[in-house]
Amino acid sequence: MRDYRDYPMFTDAMLRRGSKEPRIRKFLAGNFLRVFGQVTGR
Repeated sequence: MRDYRDYPMFTDAMLRRGSKEPRIRKFLAGNFLRVFGQVTGR
């Protein structure tokens, strides 16, 4: 990924490989929230 603009391509690739929406949502949002929490100490 070059930057945030490539996120839709990443999501499309996961869908093409058979990932379901809940798993994709958890992967994308869950990782963001985990890192954000570590950075902010929350």
